[in-house]
Amino acid sequence: MDNPDRSAESASESIVILEHSSEKPIVLHSVEGISQRLYGFIERQFNRRLTESYKEWLRQVSPEVLSVYIVLEPGTSVQEGRFKGVAVVQKLSKEENLLLGGTGYVDKMAVAQEYRGNGVMVELFRAISKDHNGLFLRANKDNHCAVQAYQSRFQGHDAGKYWVFINGCGIDTEEVINYAKNRVLTFVQ
Repeated sequence: MDNPDRSAESASESIVILEHSSEKPIVLHSVEGISQRLYGFIERQFNRRLTESYKEWLRQVSPEVLSVYIVLEPGTSVQEGRFKGVAVVQKLSKEENLLLGGTGYVDKMAVAQEYRGNGVMVELFRAISKDHNGLFLRANKDNHCAVQAYQSRFQGHDAGKYWVFINGCGIDTEEVINYAKNRVLTFVQ
């Protein structure tokens, strides 16, 4: 497949915050101009390849639905792709799911190996929590690091080959578990 980011120096990148030196995440609502660096970062941290359909979804999803939270290395730009951590969050609409509308589904969260245990994930969760009524995510049971990290912040539910973690009042637990279990696979099997 051709690189959708042929123009890494496109005019749209000038809208993106160029530098960020604190631990507070930057929030983007599009992957335009950074998609290849974002995909590469996620794939390196999970040591797995993202599916082409997931990459395509990220490129086409509405800015009202997508939030990409990024913690950068100090003094670097988004375009450089020197990420400490990233989180891809989908805000569910009432049209998509009446019971979960306004809730954030944390689709991907990745922290660079050298920054794990240094508060990057905490900063990502703080920023995400401010923007959503409630949060949930799923983690493969064989991803022991994620399961351990999420258990301290979320209420965990056994969902077959996944753990589904929920944080937020008023979210229908069964609906959340069913939604998470039925999400399409985002990594190549």
